[in-house]
Amino acid sequence: MKKLVIVAALCGLFAAPAFAQADKTECPSGHVVIYRVSKIKPGGTVEGFRQAVADNLAWYRSHGLTSNIQVGGTVMVMDPATRKVSLSPDQVVTLHIDPPSFGSKANPPRDAAWDAFVAKYNANSEMVSQTYICLDTPLR
Repeated sequence: MKKLVIVAALCGLFAAPAFAQADKTECPSGHVVIYRVSKIKPGGTVEGFRQAVADNLAWYRSHGLTSNIQVGGTVMVMDPATRKVSLSPDQVVTLHIDPPSFGSKANPPRDAAWDAFVAKYNANSEMVSQTYICLDTPLR
């Protein structure tokens, strides 16, 4: 049976290389969001993914970057026949709001802590899709 996907919560991940030098002037509002959908790998866990999200945000904070927001969440699915909504056992999302790579500051150089949270993402999940969004109005 085909299921409709409803995003339950929001989340964040590491900055995408293709947009590493992007300029906010490409987005009139100046507020960019990187939206990623990931699937938990066999042997991976949602909790491991959540820890990667937390470690990712901690990396930015420890490097003096405080204006971005990163959040993670679990996708919710709705059975169209019963309209019952449940948490997906293996689909998660991340949102990175106002990533530094889209602002006046570039990301600091990657280091061992960066490699550690990326390894945690890779051990627990595989990115399915990535979308860049220019918000019409700021969230905050």
